Amino acid sequence: QKELYAFDLKEQKHSRRWGERAGVWRAPKAPAYKIPVYTKSAGTLNVKVHASNDQLLKEFSADCQPGLNYIVYDLSIEEKRKGAYEKHLNRDSKSELDNIRLKRAKSGDYYLHKGMYKVQINKGGLSEQKEFHIK
Repeated sequence: QKELYAFDLKEQKHSRRWGERAGVWRAPKAPAYKIPVYTKSAGTLNVKVHASNDQLLKEFSADCQPGLNYIVYDLSIEEKRKGAYEKHLNRDSKSELDNIRLKRAKSGDYYLHKGMYKVQINKGGLSEQKEFHIK
């Protein structure tokens, strides 16, 4: 049995409402994408999310317990990576008018666009990587 194992990831449907308010009095709602991971021992998982071109978009850590864990990822990117990510999204754009421009949601975050992504999970020198699709 492996010390660290990441299960296959489900497709996620993109929504323009990620990070937006459902009503005037409600707080912005972020998505909660679950990443299933098995680990033999408790500790800290370091998670990196990459675009299909291996560009790092988000890095965070999560505590884990022995057994099956679900890491919750809000599908956001780090603000400092927004410019390079937009260049990646627009790499095949024929016109400036067709370019994708990420908008800051009411939550203050920028969220992933449609496409393929990689999640790398590290724990104590071990690493697992899985891909997921936002359609």
